[in-house]
Amino acid sequence: MNQTTMNPTTMNQQMLPPTDLAPTKPVTAELAPTGLTRRRFLRNSGIAVAAAGSASLLHTQLASAQGGATAAAAGTGNTLLVIFCRGGMDGLSLVAPVATPEYYSLRPSIAVPQQAALALGGTHADSRFALHPAAVRLSGMYNQGSVAIVNSAGVMTSSRSHFDAQSFLEGGAGNTNMSPTGWAGRWMSSTVGASDHPLRCVAIGGGLPASLRGGSAVAASGFGSLSLLPWGPSVETVTTSTTDLYNRAGVHPALTPWAAPTLGTIAQVSSLTSTDRPASFPDTEISRNLWPIARLLQAGFPIEIAHAEMHDWDTHDAMGSATATTARMYTQVSELDTAIGAFFDYLGAAASKVTIAVVSEFGRRAYENSSGGCDHGRAFPMMVIGGGVAGGTYGDFQGLSSAGLDQGDVRVTTDYRTVLSELLSRRLGASSSVLNTTFPQFSATNSWLGVAAA
Repeated sequence: MNQTTMNPTTMNQQMLPPTDLAPTKPVTAELAPTGLTRRRFLRNSGIAVAAAGSASLLHTQLASAQGGATAAAAGTGNTLLVIFCRGGMDGLSLVAPVATPEYYSLRPSIAVPQQAALALGGTHADSRFALHPAAVRLSGMYNQGSVAIVNSAGVMTSSRSHFDAQSFLEGGAGNTNMSPTGWAGRWMSSTVGASDHPLRCVAIGGGLPASLRGGSAVAASGFGSLSLLPWGPSVETVTTSTTDLYNRAGVHPALTPWAAPTLGTIAQVSSLTSTDRPASFPDTEISRNLWPIARLLQAGFPIEIAHAEMHDWDTHDAMGSATATTARMYTQVSELDTAIGAFFDYLGAAASKVTIAVVSEFGRRAYENSSGGCDHGRAFPMMVIGGGVAGGTYGDFQGLSSAGLDQGDVRVTTDYRTVLSELLSRRLGASSSVLNTTFPQFSATNSWLGVAAA
């Protein structure tokens, strides 16, 4: 993977090695915590589990979970899943402006041919645009009314740097790329889930993404990292040892309400990780990352925000023909499309509770470069898919003429926070005060597009 497209805030997670060490002295009243918080309990739980055997990535994140939420969420039972296409997805390939003449003159070898493009049909038919030939499942879902395409979305602050653009988008704090917390982290810290469940927020595909900083989230590189013990003692041994540790005389009694749910969650997740990935989820990065989320949701875990990674969208060269099934861009779109289709198929009826938002740090330039690719641009088509979606095309696409472009880039006309704030409100029940905390110095309630069904 090109290092320039990596999540700049991803940190390597280190699992503790096996150990036979046990506490050498009883936990006494002097060691009992005062001013106990959920954060402190989870941190101590992680230490106890590590002493019993080996700590997986799940424990690492549970141990750093944050508490102290101040406002109650509505407990809608819905899930917002953000798929981050890192590298800068070429939106003009995914959602091709086939009725725009300049599209074909600016992109002589990589434009999607109108005769091969997948028409946007159904109730929300729009002949101005069409989907990439590889987006077969997305095309079907659009025609059924469960895909909203927000054209010309993006970060209002211009940057051609992957690092800065990702920081702007994930921070969600306007014109600063140095926010210590992320938009989803601030949402988590300002709300309480219906049960304050340890897995209310999950990220799959690497370390903790910047959008989740500041909240109580579990991050894992894949389903294997969610197992309790990749090697070492059994789940029963760890659970018994940890429970015994916190049942010793003098331990603060306020630990009890948090110990059982956390240990129970750890055991439940471990029991799921042995499930083989279905053949409908191919061995691709995005399918591997969506599968654990689908499995957890299907098993009934009350996940409110989920995050999945997909890399390699930095297509500076050799994008290939839009109709060549082995071409670089075709492969990227196909893998994303197949994974999303498999995800909703697996969930079945439960899919109505899940809304996907597909984002990227920026799009690509309007014109093809001399290497058969396209360079860093501005706007991208933000897709909202699945349950509770009012399908159709949204946003103000101003065309590809010199007057419509922003110095050669597709002009950003919709702040991506407009879309996310609407989804947080209408799908997750976020109040206006929570939205103000989530996206400081930004108010979009009067400009929501209506992508979430009322």
